[in-house]
Amino acid sequence: MRTDGLYYERQRRNDESDDTDQAKESKASWIRLCGPFEVRARTLDTKFGEWGKLIYLRDYDGELRRVLISDATLDSERGDWCAQLRKNGLWVSVSREHKQLLRKYLNSISPHNRAKLVHRIGWHEGRYLTPAWCVPESDSELIVFQDSGALEHHFGEAGSLESWRREVSLMAVGNPLQAFALSCAFAAPLLPLKPGMGGGFHFASMSSSGKSTTLVVAGSVWGGGGKDGFVQGWDATPNGLEALAASRNHCLLLLDELKQLPSDQAGAIVYKLANGQARARMNKDIQGRAREQWELIYLSTGEFGFLEYIKAREKRAYAGQEVRLCEIPADSGKYKSFENLHGRVKPEDFADEINHSARNNYGTAGRAFVEKVAAVGFRAVGPRLASLIQDFSARCREAGTDPAVDRILKRFAFVAAAGELATEWGITGWQNRESTLAAEHCFRLFLGRRGGLGSLDKRQAMEHVRQYLLANINRFVDHSEGRTNRNGPPHLDIAGYREQRAGKTELQFPRGALPKEMVEPFGRDLVMQVLKDEGALLKEPEAGKEKNPKRTLPIGSGSRPRCTVVLLEKLLEDEDSASEEANFGGHEGQTVATVDSQLAEETGWGASGGGHEGHQVDFDAAKEGQRGQTTK
Repeated sequence: MRTDGLYYERQRRNDESDDTDQAKESKASWIRLCGPFEVRARTLDTKFGEWGKLIYLRDYDGELRRVLISDATLDSERGDWCAQLRKNGLWVSVSREHKQLLRKYLNSISPHNRAKLVHRIGWHEGRYLTPAWCVPESDSELIVFQDSGALEHHFGEAGSLESWRREVSLMAVGNPLQAFALSCAFAAPLLPLKPGMGGGFHFASMSSSGKSTTLVVAGSVWGGGGKDGFVQGWDATPNGLEALAASRNHCLLLLDELKQLPSDQAGAIVYKLANGQARARMNKDIQGRAREQWELIYLSTGEFGFLEYIKAREKRAYAGQEVRLCEIPADSGKYKSFENLHGRVKPEDFADEINHSARNNYGTAGRAFVEKVAAVGFRAVGPRLASLIQDFSARCREAGTDPAVDRILKRFAFVAAAGELATEWGITGWQNRESTLAAEHCFRLFLGRRGGLGSLDKRQAMEHVRQYLLANINRFVDHSEGRTNRNGPPHLDIAGYREQRAGKTELQFPRGALPKEMVEPFGRDLVMQVLKDEGALLKEPEAGKEKNPKRTLPIGSGSRPRCTVVLLEKLLEDEDSASEEANFGGHEGQTVATVDSQLAEETGWGASGGGHEGHQVDFDAAKEGQRGQTTK
């Protein structure tokens, strides 16, 4: 190897028929095979179990490049190994013979250094790897990130940590939505300390409220440089979303404009992103391929709620989906997504300015945070993180909280704790508790939009039953002790029977046969349970047990079958109380406005409501809206 490349020494002889004294005299000639390079280590691919070589070279512009070539590729005569070298800017002779000599040379080299090859960013044996950098840097040779190049990673840096803190982070002070989003960015690399905390938050509001700007601000922690900074879009196939998620392991994934995602994929995607595992697939040898895996925090935006979007297709949303993706109104602030304009006159001016700052100052805060975690160590960070989570949970947890809401509360607490750590380590420039108050504010907004602390499945089932009964009330046959009004309209499609007894309206279903439309898609057991919990299911004591009452129905002479009896007035009462609970946010003796006013005393934030309850969205119309419209 010379300074200008690799040469091969070829021995040649004069014509053997030459009988001069110079006959059979050896002469040497040097053939240049390629430009200069260095084989630094032998690599082991931790995903596929393949050995290979780590090669460093400089391209035509003098930039240092790293090339990873497997031994299996070098063993092939197809020339893929040569294409890899050429693609990275190494000059290689076009001669077939010369390329064979170069391949023979590469196969013969056996460097003493060893390196592990990984395909996911994030933590690996105490080191955090991205396509752009590794922390700690001194150990970067021991574990090497293999970037397939299929996706633009955007883990670049621009500006300094000081300029990011001054022009981006400090602008989030007094703006709980932006402070919370930034805290989410810091939470992602702490996921190995708290497994199961991964999941998403969806910011929902109409167009031009500032929610997309919020994503750009959050993404500035980790990188930028793309059209929308570190932000990606929902416009991707399921396989594409898997690849995006795998590229953000132990990091923040940002997905803008929910309406770009087909509604038939929405429900499954929520589980997939939070559960952190791709679909099982086979390789060309009809063997199971290793699944892509990840742990991440993701933020989403849309002009309507994610659960609303799922229900429009599947008729219901599941509690598991709500646990994995929490919805937060993005227009509940004094200026929609903002509370504090920091002296700017118009919210549009503030949004443009912070958007511009985030696109020009990025990537430094995430690296600084990871460096601090690595320096302090997981063993020391873990107890402090747990203490902050416990403090937040104790402050926000209330009696009667559904287990699903309690799980969601822990994720809010996790995000708040991460923001507090970033503040303690001097990264954000915030005062203590800025992240905590922002997360608490967003948690209250989540509860207000959700409608309380109870079970989502039960609340949805109750709403479904109420709507079904009220919409189909004319399908119930009126009677009194089995005697009907013969002058009434004929009933060809009977849902049940209706009778006034003791001043109450009973809806009677003989032998417990509830209509299929009344129980689907929730199931009979859940519907019966919610009716019982709400006091709308009538039981009568008999022989020391609570049983369905017997009723005389107009279905046969003297027939008195046992009936499932639902009290209509109870459903109407529950509808009124449900509306009040939605307005109160489910807090005992406290409205959302009251809770927010308490926060306002500490923060100066506004306390306006989101106004989302009862809001219905025409999803088809939304999808056919102006595609070119950009949300600030």
